[in-house]
Amino acid sequence: KEPLYRDLVGGALGYESARAIRLFMRDSLEVILSGLLRQYQTGSSLDIFRDMVEELIPRSIVYHSNSNANEVLVYVGLKKGRKIMAKMDFLVEMFIELPYSVDVYYEYHFGILGMEDTMKIDEIMMY
Repeated sequence: KEPLYRDLVGGALGYESARAIRLFMRDSLEVILSGLLRQYQTGSSLDIFRDMVEELIPRSIVYHSNSNANEVLVYVGLKKGRKIMAKMDFLVEMFIELPYSVDVYYEYHFGILGMEDTMKIDEIMMY
C-alpha cells in the first residue's frame, strides 16, 4: 500500500487526486488504499464505489437508478461545503468509470415516489 500512497501523494494519479487525498484522515487513507487495490485486482465496480462512499462519508447513501442503468445518485446528509465536495469528487474520480454519471445531493434527500419518508416538504431536493 505504501507505493500506492506515494504515487497518490506524488501526483502520479493526477494533481487533483494528490490534493484531495490529503483531506482524509489516516484511518480513511487505509480504506481508500484497500479499495484501490481491490479495484486493481478485480476491476472497476460500482460495489467498490458504494463501499468507499458509505465507509468514508458520514450519513451517505448510494443509489443505482432503476430508470437509467448508467446513473448513480448519492445522498450526503451533510451541508454542501468545499471539503466534503472535494472528497466526493475524489471518490468519483477514483472509483467510477465511464459510462456512469454521478449526481450528488447534499443535506436534503431527494424524494423517491412510493417511499413516504423521503417525500417530506422542505426536506427534499427535486429530482
